[in-house]
Amino acid sequence: MKTKGINVWEQYIEYIVLVIAILILGYFAWDTYSNQASVVKSGKTITTDNIDEELIASSQKLSPKLDDSARSPIEMTAPKALLSTFEQGLVASISPDPRVVFPRVDLTAGFAVNQDLVSELRNYTQPTVPAPERIRTHQWFATVDETEIIDFPKLDSLFVGPPHDATWIQVAAEFDIDSVLKEFKQIQEGAAAIPEQWYDGVVDIFDLHLERQTLGEEGWSEFELIQVMPGRVTFRSKLKEEQIDTVERDDIVDQLRTGDQVQVIRPPFYRVQGYSPDQVGDPEAWAPVAPSDEEVENGEEVLPEVGPVARLRKKIKEISTRHAKVEQEKKELETALLAAQRSGSGDAGGGPMGTGGSTSGNNSEIIKELTKKLLAKSEELTELTLERDRLIDELRAIDSSIADDMVQSLGGKIWVWAHDLSVTPGAVYRYRVSIQVANPFFGRKPSLYPEQQELADPVSLVSIPSDWSAPIEAQPPLQWFVLRAIPAGNSVTTNTLDSGRVTAEVYRFTDGMWHKDTIQISAGQRLETQDGGDFQTEWFVLDMVPWLDANEKNLRDHRASWVILQNMRTGATKIVSPWEQASSSRLKDLRDQERDSQYYDDADLM
Repeated sequence: MKTKGINVWEQYIEYIVLVIAILILGYFAWDTYSNQASVVKSGKTITTDNIDEELIASSQKLSPKLDDSARSPIEMTAPKALLSTFEQGLVASISPDPRVVFPRVDLTAGFAVNQDLVSELRNYTQPTVPAPERIRTHQWFATVDETEIIDFPKLDSLFVGPPHDATWIQVAAEFDIDSVLKEFKQIQEGAAAIPEQWYDGVVDIFDLHLERQTLGEEGWSEFELIQVMPGRVTFRSKLKEEQIDTVERDDIVDQLRTGDQVQVIRPPFYRVQGYSPDQVGDPEAWAPVAPSDEEVENGEEVLPEVGPVARLRKKIKEISTRHAKVEQEKKELETALLAAQRSGSGDAGGGPMGTGGSTSGNNSEIIKELTKKLLAKSEELTELTLERDRLIDELRAIDSSIADDMVQSLGGKIWVWAHDLSVTPGAVYRYRVSIQVANPFFGRKPSLYPEQQELADPVSLVSIPSDWSAPIEAQPPLQWFVLRAIPAGNSVTTNTLDSGRVTAEVYRFTDGMWHKDTIQISAGQRLETQDGGDFQTEWFVLDMVPWLDANEKNLRDHRASWVILQNMRTGATKIVSPWEQASSSRLKDLRDQERDSQYYDDADLM
């Protein structure tokens, strides 16, 4: 390496810097290992040798102070009471008129949207919801459609099937809406009417309670609350809750006013197949008028003019009669036309429709006239069929139409009802009804004096219960009526073994249809048709005893006897009067239902 011209410092500078760096590092290393780190705290030196002991001692001093029961090192003083001053300011008048008084606002109360507060406290009238009136009952029979069983499985245990034949008792009562509004609007001494904005001028019905008693050996049982039909609208479970706020109450009211009101107070029965009891929606027609003596004697069935259902029935019956007559006339025209077409002499065989039997007329003119008449009859028959179909559809939909009318004008006296699905044939029941309406005071505590604030607690007001209904015995789907009785020795027969005989009508409901059969049997025989089958009852005729005071008319009608029957299963005996059974409203009702079931048979419409 050439070093010429380079001095000594320049030649060895690198080594000199390296040596200095080593000396400095060596000094720091020596200082670190030869001296301990220390901190002076409160006059005490803390080093790496005693740091652990000092930390343990400090933590032991802090531990008691961290306990929940330890006294706070900071003195806490209570704030100045301002609530009383605030409350006095709320009720203090800012007006020169001393009559303007603002309510003491309950800050714990809930407020609904758009809820009104009354600016002056008053005592308000305490309304009483009047009882429903004119309570009445009716038993129905129908076959529930299979699709309803799928939608509401609980029905399968109520109506065993298929077919799911059902019998139930419907209970209806008349409820006066206007009388409830009158209670809300009345002014009493020292009490003002309830502000109309608190109930919007309408009555909202939250629930209908149907209560039942059963007749036993010791009298009437304790009443029981009938459950709402499965699958029908009800707010009963919500209303039972201890806590319900104004938001939930308003939600119920909104549902009622948008269509659910009718479902609560007039729940429809389920879809049925075949015969549908159309009077379900017309309680006015539930009490059929018993036929007069003359009607019973002549076997006439007069439909009372009661309500839209009766009028529809009458129209259907008239059109059906006209339909049968026109159909017969059409057949006669077809026969006459066929005879005219086959006759070369123009002889129409003395047709019954005014065609005559003359051979001198023009055969083509006769055929032309017969064809014209036949076409007119065919058109009339088609019109009658369409009109009858329309009336039958209207009859089937009568429940819905009446309900719609009621919804549009929920005022005055309206019919409300419920259905008891848990009836047992042979049992005797009686019912009563009470109504729950929306409480106009609910959620209005801030606008009430303290002594009236309890009026705002219940979400609904319960009406006075109705009177108990007349007792009703649940009937089985197989029913019979003894209409005539001829005691032994009074028959025109020469049979020496004549023990008397009776005439009876037997009705049976199954698979969507009512079926009827008329039977004649002798004393000692079972009340059934000759082949038994579906019309086989548990009763047989023991004997017939003539009335002691029978008049000539009673004797002529063969109804002047007591008929004694015995149940083959239980041994119980029963005495019936053919006169009473022939004029009973239950027989009249069954005859109507059996006839109506034929209207619902599509095969009968053609």
